[in-house]
Amino acid sequence: MTNLKILITGSNGLLGSDLCLYLSHSSNYDVIPTTRNSMDITDFNRICEVLDHSKPDVVIHTAAETNVDLCEQDPNHAFLVNTLSTKYLAIACAKLNIPLVFISTCGLFDGKKDSSYNEYDSPNPLTIYAKSKYEGEKTILSIWSHHFIIRVGWLFGGNVNHKKNFIANRWSESKNKTEIISANDKFGSPTYSMDVAKKIIDIVESGIYGTYHVANKGKCSRYDYVLKIYELLGEDIKVKPVDSSNFPRYAPVPDSETIENYNLKLMGKDDLRTWDEALDDYISNRFLKDITK
Repeated sequence: MTNLKILITGSNGLLGSDLCLYLSHSSNYDVIPTTRNSMDITDFNRICEVLDHSKPDVVIHTAAETNVDLCEQDPNHAFLVNTLSTKYLAIACAKLNIPLVFISTCGLFDGKKDSSYNEYDSPNPLTIYAKSKYEGEKTILSIWSHHFIIRVGWLFGGNVNHKKNFIANRWSESKNKTEIISANDKFGSPTYSMDVAKKIIDIVESGIYGTYHVANKGKCSRYDYVLKIYELLGEDIKVKPVDSSNFPRYAPVPDSETIENYNLKLMGKDDLRTWDEALDDYISNRFLKDITK
């Protein structure tokens, strides 16, 4: 049996880098990491050249503009990177008969539902970022049937030095303050990128195309999340709950971005652990060990 050859866009991103790390632990996969330098996803001809040359068995598209406020300020950039580039990849994958995995977001909904969102709830994106990702989903649906659309929760994980490492940023923040404030009216599903990486591969190897929510179980407010982070870090810092008006921003992010892995549950494949178990694992067995090296 030949190894599965997997091309990853955005391989230096938080999820992309953990996907590469996860796959490197097995001899069953050949990983082709790509970045903007090696395959600019806004260049259709370059995408076609790279895919035609490398001939991957599957493409996992993690590259995206995830800065929600930047997307609000610069919609042209958001739709180029998150929508049109996804269309380019879908066309190229369809031409070469390569299954495509698209990493989408938990932020597609308007946040008004009392319970967690599942794959059969209708998206109603409030931000340009969410709209650009939803349009990316729709363009894949219209072009290429061999796809996996995977919406993930609030991602944490990655290398301790990664600029988007939420835990590392809270760690740094605690060194300069004795008290911080955190929103207790914004809710989500914190999700470990390494758990997502494992489940992405499980879904791909199932061969069952479609849309999936992938998040660690449970939900919490941003305040609960930050409080738990400092508890696990062993940091003696006061976290004060406040409402989100204390954090003015360009993007009208929804009050709730909590999702449930409904399709995985129906398929008997929802074995993801709770968010606090995953957070404990990451901080205890990876983050704290890395910062002491």
